[in-house]
Amino acid sequence: MAGLIQGASSARPASPAPPIQSAFPLAVDGVEFGVDLSPQAPTLRARIRQISGLGVTLHDLTLDCPLALPRLECQNGQLRLRLDDGPLLEFVAHLRRTDTGVNVHLAASPLLAKSLTFAVTITDGGAWKLRITGSGLDLSPLHDVVPERWRVALAARWPSSASGQIDLDISAAGQGSTIERAEAVVATDDLNFTAIDAAEAATTRAHLLVRNRGGTWWFQIDARHADGLLYVVPGWRVAGGLPGLLMNPRQDGALDVNARGSWQPSEGLWRIDALRLSQGDWLAAEASLEVRQGHWQNFGLSLAPTPFAALYRVWLQPFLAGSPLDALEAEGRLALSLEQAASDADLHIDFLRLSVRDTQARFALEGLNGRIAVGARRAGEVHTLAMDGLRLHGLPLGPARLTLAARPDGFALEEAVDIPLLDGHFVVERLALLQRDAARAAAVPGHASIPPSTGDTPATEASLPLELRLAGVLTPVSLPALCDALGLPRAAGRVSGMLPEVIASEHEFRIDGNLLLRLFDGRIVARNLRVLHPFATLAELATDLQITHIDLGLLTREGYFGRVKGRLGGHVRGLRLQAWQPVAMDLELATPPDNDRPRRISQRAVDSLSALAGGGAGLLSRGFMRFFSEYSYGRLGVGCRLIDGICTVSGVERAADGGVVLVSRGGLIPPFIEVRASGREISWRSLTEIYRRIASGELELRQP
Repeated sequence: MAGLIQGASSARPASPAPPIQSAFPLAVDGVEFGVDLSPQAPTLRARIRQISGLGVTLHDLTLDCPLALPRLECQNGQLRLRLDDGPLLEFVAHLRRTDTGVNVHLAASPLLAKSLTFAVTITDGGAWKLRITGSGLDLSPLHDVVPERWRVALAARWPSSASGQIDLDISAAGQGSTIERAEAVVATDDLNFTAIDAAEAATTRAHLLVRNRGGTWWFQIDARHADGLLYVVPGWRVAGGLPGLLMNPRQDGALDVNARGSWQPSEGLWRIDALRLSQGDWLAAEASLEVRQGHWQNFGLSLAPTPFAALYRVWLQPFLAGSPLDALEAEGRLALSLEQAASDADLHIDFLRLSVRDTQARFALEGLNGRIAVGARRAGEVHTLAMDGLRLHGLPLGPARLTLAARPDGFALEEAVDIPLLDGHFVVERLALLQRDAARAAAVPGHASIPPSTGDTPATEASLPLELRLAGVLTPVSLPALCDALGLPRAAGRVSGMLPEVIASEHEFRIDGNLLLRLFDGRIVARNLRVLHPFATLAELATDLQITHIDLGLLTREGYFGRVKGRLGGHVRGLRLQAWQPVAMDLELATPPDNDRPRRISQRAVDSLSALAGGGAGLLSRGFMRFFSEYSYGRLGVGCRLIDGICTVSGVERAADGGVVLVSRGGLIPPFIEVRASGREISWRSLTEIYRRIASGELELRQP
């Protein structure tokens, strides 16, 4: 343009110039220009069909500019253009020739309610400067001038109903088609909109500075959210949803984000050398990041000691919806440091009197204090982690003190720890949190290998590459106390057991071996025990149980069911629980053939069995049999094949009328008794409701 004003003089436009290409890339196509120097109306006219690059295309740019002679200045000219497929934009243009080049000033006041100006200076050597300023610009009319394809892309985040005011100051400088420096300051006031993101009376300010040095772009960003509500959706899909973060400076303090880094387009390399995040006076975090060709390579994060209640509520809870951690009460503080390079990670987390409690009373952790560490550089470090107590579904454990050794792939318990549990103890012999592949490689010799999961992890959900491994021994614990803690009907006696290695990952818990429980002077062995999706609402448990030599006298000592003497054994095959309720099983329990114990059953127990079998209660309260408190029996047994909520009942033998005998006649001492089921099918829901009424005393039965 400088050359045009200096030397060209023609009343007719020149021939179209060929497209101008640059390395930015920036392409200018269809250039026509001319100058009419007639004394009556000297005019500069320019036409450019298209300018593309920088992610936007300018179409049909026309300039009609009256010239002031002899200075060749343009006053109150008209500039028209379109951005992509947007509406026609008009500006008031002023051009002035200087000793070094040309100054261009554009004002868009006719388009917008408030001032928006563009100022361009171009030197004869090809250097240029651009500045765009706007003050008190209303968002609503701004939306109307955005190109249509931009509106479609932005509609989810910037709807046409957005309101508020914006101030901006954007400047850039360069040489030819190369940008050397750019700076932008954008501030909003009373920003309101509702879309994927949302704002209510938000006040924000952002400052961006960019420099181009040898093809590397260096940038610095400073942003602050000072007032009003701001809801931001990062775009990370969790459990099928897109959680968002709610920022409320009046409640949590102003949010400040500061970052500096670089971008190398030739290598596809992004580097954030320092990212600082602060919120009020309670949050201070720093991070660094390197991304090459879309893949994270190096990452660092440090978090100063932070109140965990606020950290959880603002930054963590939105991403935990649908998990057991989505409704917690918390106290204490947490600090961490993480450095990740390629496949190596170095992590330590400090717990400072941290307590978390599930508001649904599923678990609670009290007074966690100490450090855990992971990483090759920390391998061999030993740290102590102490807790005042742990409660799992009503079971109280602790206090305890664990000694943990750091490993390159996780951490592991250094020595066994004895954790109090009611009036007994759970002795943790092995405990480790390891990367999944390393955990499998470190499987304990003699244990069965872990078969690969088949379809347990949804393909669309990312899996955490971690496994928790736990093994231990349960010393005898009072069954009445255990039942009270779990909210179950009371049973007499004590329970103990051996827990082989439990392997727990995000989508599955399994036992590598057989779980052995000793109770009622017998044994229950659980084989192939597996819990799928343990953190989902419909968690599923599958196992097979082998039951031997259960002493019915100990089992029925509490008395609400009635007293039974003898032994019981059998199996539960194909047991499946969903949401901890049985949905399938093949149960068979009966007096073993080698039973050498007296076999006696109380009147109350007969009534309880009769009620469960569909014969009603109180059947022995009439006639001759009412004078006896207990009776002899031959064999006692019950079976249930559960399919689709219906239990097909079996017993110790088939009755002549086609029914099922649950308690057969026999024994050494009269009187003798027999109990039959009135039908062969009954709904599982009905069975559990009858049992609940018996255990709670709602169903009237004779005393034992």
